[in-house]
Amino acid sequence: MSLVERRRNARQKCFNRELIADYDGTASPARSDFYWVTLQNISAAGITFLSSRKPAKNKLVVVLGNGPICVARIVRTRCKAEAPESLFEVGCEFERRLG
Repeated sequence: MSLVERRRNARQKCFNRELIADYDGTASPARSDFYWVTLQNISAAGITFLSSRKPAKNKLVVVLGNGPICVARIVRTRCKAEAPESLFEVGCEFERRLG
């Protein structure tokens, strides 16, 4: 079964830059904790992004442009060996909106 067949929601390619921060599930991240990532795709259920930093927690706060701020759970992280510098591809599933 292919990845496309297993997904509940269709993903759209996306190359936006968005802000994320590691999230421990309790304290809201400080503004200085956020860093830029490049989205690869997005759906109603989650996102995949590229980052030069490997997330330190298994949850993130994701700021999607001027839209919603969400908590996302990391479902996979892999190093992209073919990239010229260390890049991590991170797949996340949205858990809930904040605020």
